[in-house]
Amino acid sequence: MTEQRSGLRPQGQGSLGMGSGMAKHTLTMIGRQSLKVTGVDNVKSFDEKEILLETLEGVLVVGGEELGIKNLNLEQSQVEIEGTVRVLSYLAGEHSRRKKFVERLFK
Repeated sequence: MTEQRSGLRPQGQGSLGMGSGMAKHTLTMIGRQSLKVTGVDNVKSFDEKEILLETLEGVLVVGGEELGIKNLNLEQSQVEIEGTVRVLSYLAGEHSRRKKFVERLFK
C-alpha cells in the first residue's frame, strides 16, 4: 500500500477530471528529462531553452536545455516536454489578469 499525501495523486486518478466538466492543472515530472503538463490552454512560445505555456493557473515558464515538445493535445489540455528541465516558474500577475477578464465577461 502506498502513502498518499494531501494534494498528490497516484498516476491514473483523474488528473484532468474528464467527464466531470472540470479540468485540472497538474505537473508530472520524471527525473529532469520528461515533463507532462495538464490544464494547458495554449503554447505561447517555445525554443530549445524556454517554453511558455498558458495554463489554468497562469503562464508557466519551463526553462532548460534541449527542450522540445514531444506531444501536444490542446483538445485534452495536455503537453509533454522532453529535454533537461532546469526551471519551472509561473509569471506573476498573468493568472489574476485572466481571471479578472473572465469575471468582467460574465457580469
